[in-house]
Amino acid sequence: MKRIEFTITGQGEESLREPGFVENCSELPLAIMRAVEDFLEAHDGELHLPLTIEVRPSTPGPTC
Repeated sequence: MKRIEFTITGQGEESLREPGFVENCSELPLAIMRAVEDFLEAHDGELHLPLTIEVRPSTPGPTC
């Protein structure tokens, strides 16, 4: 299991930081999609483009 950290920021300076977990690197796109869905839910569905999505490992060890 790889722990990764997402930071998503919208043009209106809304932001969300949360951890994500993937077994295989091929699961990373789905994990990103879930993080964006969480971002939308946290901001009542409002979306101000462009979105900046930063993904980084949050623990030492193997990464994608």
